[in-house]
This record gives sequence, structure tokens and C-alpha cells, in this order.
Amino acid sequence: MKNGKQILLIVLGIFFMNCSNVDEYLTKDEKTQKQLTIKTAKKLQKEKGLYFSGFGGNGPNKKWDLMMLSLDYYQPLDIKLGRELLMYAVQTYLHEINSNEKIRPFLIHYPFTYKDIEVAIFIQNPKENPFDLAVIDCLRGEFYYKTEEALPLHTRFKETYEEAVKILEQQKNQK
Repeated sequence: MKNGKQILLIVLGIFFMNCSNVDEYLTKDEKTQKQLTIKTAKKLQKEKGLYFSGFGGNGPNKKWDLMMLSLDYYQPLDIKLGRELLMYAVQTYLHEINSNEKIRPFLIHYPFTYKDIEVAIFIQNPKENPFDLAVIDCLRGEFYYKTEEALPLHTRFKETYEEAVKILEQQKNQK
């Protein structure tokens, strides 16, 4: 049994050493995107309590046509608050992308718009019921508000970026 534990520890050690060196396998554009995305996530954590959970993207010929940021949030959200939080995260990510000169050579076009990104926020609080929001997501200009009432996740409500902007402006004017 002792040998089995030693082998397991060795395998886990090798695994964790390889995970820590993952950056050496990233291309220059992937490293640039990772740095920019983590910088954005740290800002969002400080300002809105959103925690980095992942990043990605894709595009033809080593040019990004989609950049993705995934975040975790540990408070319950309704659609109104979710819209505000998602819009803030989308606009912050876009600002960071478009103001970063190092990423520009890797973008399929400049400036990037809300149609060129995905921001997903996973709500990690215990759900009171399956109709509570589980994920809010902006994918290429569409806002999705998803619940766990059916698997795969059920889209409870959907709106365009432009519709969300109008609703937020109306709410701001009513205050």
C-alpha cells in the first residue's frame, strides 16, 4: 500500500509541475490574450466581486475573431442585476482589449466590438429553486439568462446588446 501512495504522489507531482509550465506551450498571441484577460478579471474582481474562471477564443489564420472570458459570482442575481453586471463586464473587457496595443496585431479587426467577445458569468450560490439564474452570458451581442430548470441549461430570457443598453438607460433616467 505504501508503494501505491508513493506512485500516486509522484504522478500528482509530475501532473502539477506540467500544469505550472503550461505558459511555455502558449503562442505569443495566446500569452498576450491570457495576460490581458487576467488583468481584466482582476479589475472585475476588485470592482464587482467577479472571480476569474477561464478564458479562450478562436479565429482563422492566427487572428482572433472571438475572445472569451469566464467569471464566477457568489451572490444570487435576478435579470435586472444580472444585466447590469454583465454589461459592466462586457464593456470593461472591450475597453481592455481595445486599449491594449500588444493584442492588436492578433485581432482579425480593430476595434473589437461586443460581437467579437463572449463573457460568461457563472452564479455559484446555492440555488433556492431551479428557476434561479445559473449563468448569464453575452455571446456575440446576445445576452442570455439561463437557469437549471432543464438540462442543458434553459435560456429563460434573451435580449440583444442594444436592447440591454436601452433598458439600462431607461432605468438610469428613472432614478
